[in-house]
Amino acid sequence: MSAEVNIFNIQHYCVHDGPGTRTTVFMKGCNMRCGWCSNPESQSGTVDLLYDNKLCLHCGACVKACPLPVVQDDGAGLLTHDKQVCSDCLSCVRACKTKALSAAGETRNVSEIMKEINRDAIFYRRTGGGATLSGGEPLLQPEAAAELLQRCRSLNISTCIETCMNVPWANVELLLPLADHFFCDIKMIDDERHRRYTGNSNDLILDNISRLIKLGADLTVRYPLIPTVNDSDSDIIALAGWLRAQGKDVKTELMPYHRLGIGKYQMLGRSYAFGDLRAPGKQEVQKAAELLRSLAVNCIN
Repeated sequence: MSAEVNIFNIQHYCVHDGPGTRTTVFMKGCNMRCGWCSNPESQSGTVDLLYDNKLCLHCGACVKACPLPVVQDDGAGLLTHDKQVCSDCLSCVRACKTKALSAAGETRNVSEIMKEINRDAIFYRRTGGGATLSGGEPLLQPEAAAELLQRCRSLNISTCIETCMNVPWANVELLLPLADHFFCDIKMIDDERHRRYTGNSNDLILDNISRLIKLGADLTVRYPLIPTVNDSDSDIIALAGWLRAQGKDVKTELMPYHRLGIGKYQMLGRSYAFGDLRAPGKQEVQKAAELLRSLAVNCIN
């Protein structure tokens, strides 16, 4: 029997999740709570119900379909959903004819996912692509991730992992021989502000990345460039200092903040703390990249 994997999306023909054309498996569940997260539906380890009020006809079909019931019309033009009581049966989603209700999250076994990955094999061969595990945090499902990567390896499909590294080292060690490349996030070096903006210390994250570097793993450090949060010269200098202290040439990529996830927060019924924050311009990104390069960091932007 193949392992079961908690996912919320499988995306084909990706070009930003590793070399070549890739199939990215987005695994559900994350123990980080970054205020700027663009995939809030990835954070919980269970099914999330998304509600798009713009598509809703208020026909009542979802309310009638709910067996408990936990979906209700509040009488003011909105639906309410009691997540604490919901059994995740998704009867309401199936009853919605306009797709105003949708679900983020499902359990699929490795064999099913491998069929999705392998159908794009011709693109991998032509472009040097392969499969990427992303999230959420794929390292929170280490056994399932290991089986997926092993199956890819058996088919000569290259493998990448996108991770925040906020997991026990044993989870990383299990996947180390199976991943051709790691993309590891460093949100910021200052631990106090890291706790404030992500809900977690960065001690474990930096220790895990440092171990990977010392073991000679093929990895890229990704740094989300977020105005007013971690984009000051002192932040960039601190990042450069930590990278240089590793004693090896570490590829580093700046990931400019964007606002593409705001609508998801609305559909989840959650507030978005960074709603007024603007995305950095090209000149700001280039300035940060040039500062890193001036400090002997291999910035690939």
